[in-house]
Amino acid sequence: MALIKGCTNIQCGQKHKEVKFKEDDLFCPKCGKELSYVCGKCFAPLEEAAKRCPKCQQKIDDRKEKVKSGANKVVGAAKVAAPVAVALADFPGISKVAKPLAAVTKKLPGGKK
Repeated sequence: MALIKGCTNIQCGQKHKEVKFKEDDLFCPKCGKELSYVCGKCFAPLEEAAKRCPKCQQKIDDRKEKVKSGANKVVGAAKVAAPVAVALADFPGISKVAKPLAAVTKKLPGGKK
């Protein structure tokens, strides 16, 4: 994602419409204010040339961490359930216990509901 420039004049319609300008544009064509780098998500002015403001970047980082944490829980449950499933595969009466086993795996973290 490239850096985004926008008008930061609160009275300018270009800011409210969140119009994005090219890197080489220097001034807003509507109000004449110098264009600034803005956050790609919330359009807030940036202090330095970055893609997102610290607030939006933190939200993205938190979401990534939450997904990673959820994936670790699923992997942990799979490590526990896999040996049980392999052992049961050789069990002659597996069809009788398949439904109860499915019910138990639904209760594990990351199990289908």
